[in-house]
Amino acid sequence: TQGDADDREYRASSSWEVVVSQAGLEKELVASSVAETPMPPAVPAAALTIGEEATFNITVNFSDGTTLGATLEDLLPTNDVSLSFVSSRVLSIGSDLQLSSGLMVGDSAGDCPPESPPGGPVVDPQCQGWSIGDVINQIDVRPEPDASDQMVFEVVAIVNDDPLNSGAPAVDKDLENTASGRTALGQFLDIAQFDLVEPVLQVEKFAESGLPEAIGEAGSTERFTIVINHSDLSTASALNVTLTDSLDPNMLWQGVVGSDCPGLVVQSEPALGSSGAVEFLIPELDLQQDACSITVEVEMSLSTINPGRYPNTVDMAWESAPGSPESRVGSDSATATIILINNGTVSKRVSATSLEDTRIDRKSVV
Repeated sequence: TQGDADDREYRASSSWEVVVSQAGLEKELVASSVAETPMPPAVPAAALTIGEEATFNITVNFSDGTTLGATLEDLLPTNDVSLSFVSSRVLSIGSDLQLSSGLMVGDSAGDCPPESPPGGPVVDPQCQGWSIGDVINQIDVRPEPDASDQMVFEVVAIVNDDPLNSGAPAVDKDLENTASGRTALGQFLDIAQFDLVEPVLQVEKFAESGLPEAIGEAGSTERFTIVINHSDLSTASALNVTLTDSLDPNMLWQGVVGSDCPGLVVQSEPALGSSGAVEFLIPELDLQQDACSITVEVEMSLSTINPGRYPNTVDMAWESAPGSPESRVGSDSATATIILINNGTVSKRVSATSLEDTRIDRKSVV
């Protein structure tokens, strides 16, 4: 009873320890819109071509405790190259995390805080970010960080078809896409590195002589070889390589007689023995293969006028990233010519003798 000297006193208490902690960050290139692009860890750094979309994941790890004033920014490279943001979103929020900002899965990034140079604030189009706010991560005994302690963000960027992006050898290499996080305790960042590459092809066309010109005649069968190869400036596989082989009206189509081009498709061709255009498609000419060829056969029409020059021209086009609004299209052309000349004749006649009385006419000597 109260006031009794023999009373037993009971007490209870509890406490909440606030631990202010720092976050950590990891960034990696995880996907590409071009299936042919090799990705890490198969290669040290991905090689992105013109028009390609690249997907980056940014993982922010929160230690147990409270992280104050967290923000995340993603900065595209600006050193004489041109990339643009396509999309961004929050992919996941760990189950142990409570955010003061109310940020939710699916929320896209906004503009980074504008700079304030003389003349007024300027928003950097190469930077986007999220305001995460204060983050409470419930203290637990699990090894950290795990999925419950993490936020994952996704950023998709595209390589623009801009003259700044050359992709030539030793140019536009070791580019850096930087993710930067800040909290009340300081800044932390990670970098995803990549190169820019570009396919550059050239086409040549030869007659059976091995030269761009050959001597033929009416009714003769002629072969042409089209050679497609990567130029010295090429640093990527060429996709959707199309060739239009336009026959002279006096050249009659006989067909394809050989090719080592991978996956070659004859999309259209004239009827056998008629003239017109032949359409070829090579889905991919790999940089490692470097070159391939197509050999075709035609017959010179019997009505071909002699003498004359009869050209056979092939026009080629290719893409860096088919289907992309920023895909770069290249082109080249080559011509081989069949030359018809008059058949020469050889004649011989007597023009003089040692006897003055000898009569010489066009047919006989008397």
